[in-house]
Order: sequence, then structure tokens, then C-alpha cells
Amino acid sequence: MPPDLHLHPDRLRGHAARAAALSEDLRAVLRHVPAPQGQVLDAEQERLCALATGAARELAELSAALAAAATEAAAADTAAADRIARADDMGHA
Repeated sequence: MPPDLHLHPDRLRGHAARAAALSEDLRAVLRHVPAPQGQVLDAEQERLCALATGAARELAELSAALAAAATEAAAADTAAADRIARADDMGHA
């Protein structure tokens, strides 16, 4: 009998993949930020690019954390299922 408690590692992996994709999309956009009429970016544009670069980095970090959580959740689900199965076997012995 499977346990009633599930940590949903597949959902965590899906969220990790989405965060990674968003990070890559944001980085791709930032590589192509045009300066107005060939000029250098002004201070506000540079500030916004720096904020967007930070957001891309945070999304990548979030992706890594979610992927690690998914691995841990899968291991916890397996361990819980094993313990429940052993307890169930002991109850029927």
C-alpha cells in the first residue's frame, strides 16, 4: 500500500525546470539590450539591466535549490514507503 504522504518530487522538478528556463530567457534578452541609437546605456538602463541580471541569477539559484529539494523529496518518499511497508508487514506477521 503506498503512503498517503507524498512530497511531489515531480512537481518540484517541474518548477526547477521552469525557473531555469525563465533564467535563460531573461539572460538571452539581456544579451540583446540595444543602446539608444548606438549610444551607451544611460544610468537608469544600466540599473534596470543590473536588476534583471540579478533576477536571472536568483532564478538559476532557485532552480538549483528546487532540483535539490526534488532529489531529497524522492528519497524521503522512498524511505517513508519502505518504512510503511515494513510496518504493514510486521502488522500482518
